[in-house]
Amino acid sequence: MSHLVTEAEYPSRLRINGAAIAANLRTLRQHAPTGQMMAIIKADAYGHGASLVAQAAIAAGANWLGQAQVGEALSLHDYLVAAQLRDKVRIFSWIVSPLSTAILDRAVAAQIDLSASNLAELDALVNAGKRVGQSPRVHLKIDVGHSRAGFTAALWPEGVAAARAYQQQGLLQVAGIWSHLSCADDPSPIGMQQTKQQIGRFEAAVALAAEAGFTDVIRHLSATPGGLWHPESHYDMIRWGIGMYGYSPNPQRPDATNGLSLQPVMTLEAPLLSVKRIKAGAAVSYNATWVAPTDRWIGLVPLGYGDGIPRAASNRAEVVVHTQTGDQRVPLVGRVCMDQFMIDLGEVTTARRGDWVTLLGAPDPQAEVSVPTADDWAAWCDTINYEVMTRLGARIPRVLEPAGVQ
Repeated sequence: MSHLVTEAEYPSRLRINGAAIAANLRTLRQHAPTGQMMAIIKADAYGHGASLVAQAAIAAGANWLGQAQVGEALSLHDYLVAAQLRDKVRIFSWIVSPLSTAILDRAVAAQIDLSASNLAELDALVNAGKRVGQSPRVHLKIDVGHSRAGFTAALWPEGVAAARAYQQQGLLQVAGIWSHLSCADDPSPIGMQQTKQQIGRFEAAVALAAEAGFTDVIRHLSATPGGLWHPESHYDMIRWGIGMYGYSPNPQRPDATNGLSLQPVMTLEAPLLSVKRIKAGAAVSYNATWVAPTDRWIGLVPLGYGDGIPRAASNRAEVVVHTQTGDQRVPLVGRVCMDQFMIDLGEVTTARRGDWVTLLGAPDPQAEVSVPTADDWAAWCDTINYEVMTRLGARIPRVLEPAGVQ
């Protein structure tokens, strides 16, 4: 679960605010005070660092940790065992690859809860259990309208019957019934109707499973959007993802956080490599997409698209430079390079080599200069805050602050 380099070896850092993770989970719990909390840490915890976020989420009371890929879940399991935290939380994983039986065997032996979305996956889990001598804990997934993973409504009775037969033979334990809402962040009439229909389909699937004897199971349908805006979809557990990291799944909604105060967890920083004067008319970066209108100071920042800084941010994004005389919000100019990008410091600046540059972070309402957020970068790059954070590369060191969150 470690990253490729340390803070001392690479000229940037991602500061992860463990206290903000805890505060966000406490805040989100207000919407579902009786349900269990699953902290979603797939895709290296949305780019934040899975081991760091797992540590903070467990300390904040998360009952479950969710990892999409089984391989990721195994790495998380190994980390939690080494950190003596494995007995405090269950792990759930839902992308069951057909390519490696060894990975599946290890996951079953590690008592990771696994999803079955079709008969082939159900059979694969049972066979893995036979090989390792342990009954897997399975969450049956019904497709309620996403058309992604999950038994279709037509095949659900067959899947439930197969699971019941396997459970009666002691070959598996059905621990959960689950699905995923596709439009829960959409407040439009069409979006609301889709969500209502999908909740109804989930209800029908749960009822059929109950008729087969699956009553003592965890029902989970909602991620952050359902958790925020659809209380009828809460059931026994909510899978908190983007909200835990301090962002709304739909920042364009008037009720983007439904009245909750969430704190962005991630702050991305790098020091200036150089500050130099260029003449009016000088081109900056590849293909001369920006030309200095006057004599200016240009700063060089050691991050690029190789680190996940979108090339689409070229000539669009802004950053904050922290100088000895104050903070300065400045534009990114020229094309983002693989390992570096340039910023326009203006005709006059006190910035110098080594001054820190904040690319994104948590705005301080007391500050005169506001740092950009993942939402800002998403707007500049015509994407979503999820992608901005998850694409940040593994070579950027992650640092948990405050260390050892309790």
